[in-house]
Amino acid sequence: MGFSVIPVVGKDPAPGVFGFDKWAEDKQPEETVDRFEKIKATGWALVTTWKTVVALDIDSVSADILAVCPPSPCAKVGRRGETRFYRGGPWFNQKRKFFRKNTGDPESGKNKEGIELFCNGAYVVMPPSLHPETNLPYTWNGRPLDSIDIEELPELTLDDVDK
Repeated sequence: MGFSVIPVVGKDPAPGVFGFDKWAEDKQPEETVDRFEKIKATGWALVTTWKTVVALDIDSVSADILAVCPPSPCAKVGRRGETRFYRGGPWFNQKRKFFRKNTGDPESGKNKEGIELFCNGAYVVMPPSLHPETNLPYTWNGRPLDSIDIEELPELTLDDVDK
């Protein structure tokens, strides 16, 4: 099963198309991908869906926080922490869920840490797109997502999320 992708535009990557969340339920038509070539994309993003892939964005380098998250053979790295990819399930029927956070400095908002789950119809910026703060490309930690059969990804369960 293929993945749905969208172009992202701008320094803080925003979707280059509207209505992409519908591709979480229905496979993206091939002709839409052909039209993306006309958009001046600054990168690409995966549309997450419980039917194929969900993503756990671990915005922390804390060993305690990283240890709570199940391992995956496929992850991407940006500024800190990593985003791990898993097989989804129908229990992940919302777009995003921020479920654990350490806000860092409440005055400046700096050093925010947390774990965010990208589920049904959300998007995750993918390598080799540039990270908006470092201006360096995202990189793979483990195998790239497009080289993995969906069945090779571990399933993320509600028990995993409730830890």
